[in-house]
Amino acid sequence: MTIKIESLSEQANDDPLLLLDYGGSGTGKTHFAGTFGSRSLIINLTHGLKTLRSPKFTNTYGNINPIVATIVEGNDLSRQPPTVIDQINDTIDEMLNTRGDEFDTIIIDDCLNLRVNAMRMALQVNHDLDKSKSLLSTRKYGFFTVAVQDYGQEMAIIEWFFRELIETCKVRKKNLVVLAHERIEHGKAPSIGAQQPIIQIRPMFTGVNTDIGAMFDYVWYMTAEGSGDQMKVIARTAQTDTIEAKTRDGGLFPERYFNPNWPEMKNALDYFKTTGKIPDHKTFFKRN
Repeated sequence: MTIKIESLSEQANDDPLLLLDYGGSGTGKTHFAGTFGSRSLIINLTHGLKTLRSPKFTNTYGNINPIVATIVEGNDLSRQPPTVIDQINDTIDEMLNTRGDEFDTIIIDDCLNLRVNAMRMALQVNHDLDKSKSLLSTRKYGFFTVAVQDYGQEMAIIEWFFRELIETCKVRKKNLVVLAHERIEHGKAPSIGAQQPIIQIRPMFTGVNTDIGAMFDYVWYMTAEGSGDQMKVIARTAQTDTIEAKTRDGGLFPERYFNPNWPEMKNALDYFKTTGKIPDHKTFFKRN
């Protein structure tokens, strides 16, 4: 352990961007991640990045050419060992060591598949520690049969993964953008046939006491209005009564940020770091 004592003004103000971006399907999460451009390393845990080749994206941001590492584990739960988490870590380490000067941002797309693979690892860990028999029944039936203790182990693996990755990004000065799905929790309907009220919207991770959101400086909730060419993507950048969201530098970005994108964000962040002033939203964010 080392202890360094200095005044606030002496501390370097060059921390990388740590952003957890979540929302429902079709709300522009991958589109937003693509605005970080060619100097990105995308850890692709899905089956494609068609959004980044669409006319809607390329007409605005051009043809980008980031480094893409596609890591997709098969669906056969009966035989394949859980290796995706290790493969992600090994791939990021290799890219940092061999091509680290080619990218400024690491993008994880997306956490849904990361969670599936963390659960597979959790079953293996709990089996090895004799804490759960879920691995044997999962292999027998070909789908997850999970005990309560397996969910806890899954969450521990996810939290460990992000702590290690965030520390790596801080040391290597790489931005980190993580895409996740939403979890919408409803309350009790006031009467029979009435709509259930929404009581909370938060990133889709196991458990209600997870520290994952606290690890990031920015937690944004993505929604969309309209459809087709008229669709507008909106990032909720501040907490509401029902929506989990935050921005480390309060007021830096609009609370309802229309069509968020990295070029605008970087200009605003650079201005803030240089002047210490909150940028004028109408000047820096053209669509707000």
